[in-house]
Amino acid sequence: MYSRGAVDVYLLLKAATPCLTQSLHWLSVSADTKTSGLMWMQPRIWEATMAFYFDYKQVTRVLPVDEIMTNAFNPGLVVN
Repeated sequence: MYSRGAVDVYLLLKAATPCLTQSLHWLSVSADTKTSGLMWMQPRIWEATMAFYFDYKQVTRVLPVDEIMTNAFNPGLVVN
């Protein structure tokens, strides 16, 4: 048997699911992922990220992007 709190949380999540699904879709889909698939990333994004961490002294050197990232394992799941 579920406690009253657990039931309340379940009902809240059930009611919010359509909104959350739409929000997550908006957050995870870009022009790049529409053409290349979910989780696909442009190397320039990785370069900018590495530069950011280097500028703020979070890493000691900037690594070549082709040594630290790949889109080779991306299954190409394209969403509309």
